[in-house]
Amino acid sequence: DTTVWNRTSAKADVLKHSASVAGSVGDACRDADVVFSVLSNYAVTDELLQASEVGDALRGKTLIQMSTGTPDEVRATASWAARAGTRFRAGTTT
Repeated sequence: DTTVWNRTSAKADVLKHSASVAGSVGDACRDADVVFSVLSNYAVTDELLQASEVGDALRGKTLIQMSTGTPDEVRATASWAARAGTRFRAGTTT
């Protein structure tokens, strides 16, 4: 099963026929084994995913971060993920 969430709910709603639409980013992460984050940059991703409810939902999961970032941003997020008990993989989008 696929669950989606978007900061702009109308963008997620177009997928409701092929995926479950979560009401929050925490809800989207809670039942997932693997979470793909495709946001504009690491600052936005960190702001959303490092909130306590989301961090708890990510514990034991794999987070694949697709934003473009600097090596320092990747290392900082990887460090946070390790402390939070989340497996982290970095990719980029162009």
